[in-house]
Amino acid sequence: MKRQVAVTIDTHQVLVQRGPKRSLLVRCTVCARQTPMLTPDEVATLARVSTQMIYDWMESNSVHFKVTPDGLLLICLGSL
Repeated sequence: MKRQVAVTIDTHQVLVQRGPKRSLLVRCTVCARQTPMLTPDEVATLARVSTQMIYDWMESNSVHFKVTPDGLLLICLGSL
């Protein structure tokens, strides 16, 4: 009688934000929700896609985004 063994591997990814402290909760101008907003690179890491894909989504208006007065580009996580 053969014995079967099932192996389950759970993987997790942690996003660590470094740099100047800023509030992640920002009012999205499109959906009007107080929502976390991240940079395109951070969103690409979370979504497991390339940063270019995030820019393509922005160009096609598939995600909500805004540019802060200091020029920082932020993407609404509620729109993903």
